[in-house]
Amino acid sequence: MNAMSRVLELLIKSGKKDPINVNVYDFKDKELGKVNPYGVYDIANNEGWVNVGTDHDTASFAVESICRWWNTSKWN
Repeated sequence: MNAMSRVLELLIKSGKKDPINVNVYDFKDKELGKVNPYGVYDIANNEGWVNVGTDHDTASFAVESICRWWNTSKWN
């Protein structure tokens, strides 16, 4: 299973009542490298958004995440 598949699997399972133990900060894969998920969950509206990237430059990844969220959100 590659890292991106693992992220999607965890997102799908997140609707279950029992918590899933995960590595919160990154997902390592020998072939694909490491991916970093970043996301927000709005409890009031039961909506979530996740950006997954491979950029290890924190500032660049943060800006890209915010831009992607803005371009895909209902606030845009």
